[in-house]
Amino acid sequence: MGNAGKEIFLLNKFLESLKNPFYEKEEYNDYAQSPPEWGKKLEISCSS
Repeated sequence: MGNAGKEIFLLNKFLESLKNPFYEKEEYNDYAQSPPEWGKKLEISCSS
């Protein structure tokens, strides 16, 4: 699988996990981990 194929696979896996956000499934455990140090300071705003 090329790099683009791997990225599409990971994106599809992530999208599948969002379909049932409260359903715990072992294959999605990597999305439930704490963020890395560099990501703990990110802020997201939806204001305009």
